[in-house]
Amino acid sequence: MDKKTKAEAIAAMAGSLVDFVIRTAQDKDAPPEAVRSLPEAARVALDLLCYC
Repeated sequence: MDKKTKAEAIAAMAGSLVDFVIRTAQDKDAPPEAVRSLPEAARVALDLLCYC
């Protein structure tokens, strides 16, 4: 896998995590486990983007 393809895949994973964080934060009926995972999910998304 070349660097560009790898970077695009990593960015896509980060984007999915960001979508999860946003949707969960806006969902008033989100389960407590999901809400508790938001800081870690956001941190991982940022780490992935920095890795690109």
